[in-house]
Amino acid sequence: MKVLEISTLLNAGARTNKYRIIYPDIGRDLDIMCKSASMPGKEIGTVEVYIKGRKYKMAGETSDAGEWQITIYNDENFEIRNFFLRLIERTHDNEIPITMGGAWSGFCNLGYMSDIFVQQLDSKGDVKTEATLLRAFVTSVGPIEYTDEVGEVSTSEISFSYSGMVFTESFGINADTGLTC
Repeated sequence: MKVLEISTLLNAGARTNKYRIIYPDIGRDLDIMCKSASMPGKEIGTVEVYIKGRKYKMAGETSDAGEWQITIYNDENFEIRNFFLRLIERTHDNEIPITMGGAWSGFCNLGYMSDIFVQQLDSKGDVKTEATLLRAFVTSVGPIEYTDEVGEVSTSEISFSYSGMVFTESFGINADTGLTC
């Protein structure tokens, strides 16, 4: 392989700084200025099966549920961080009506869950792949760290739990929706 071919392949690869996170909340998408995030992975367990005394490894249970974390930049009024703090408070709010059906496919929407969309973008800003974290909710909002460094923007770590995950490939997803982090 020639150097030019290798260079072309490297330039065409997925970039870790080209992603978008969409957090739908009551009719609007939340714009999040992220310092870091990840595209969640998936694992399948193994089961040992014995046939005529021989041990074979077979595919076992697949777990779609998991934990996910992002690091956000805080704005001067801490609006995004406070939004996630309010979501944690909403978790135990007794005034929230329970709804069934719709986008939840028969699961309960208790007013604090939402599907989160994590999108990998190409160099043009077009969506190449997307992971949808199903029925996600905030589990923690990290502390704000204070330092003596001048010009450093404060960040907060936000952790989520989700009940399932679906991966999709790009097929005409509009890159102008959501936020590029």
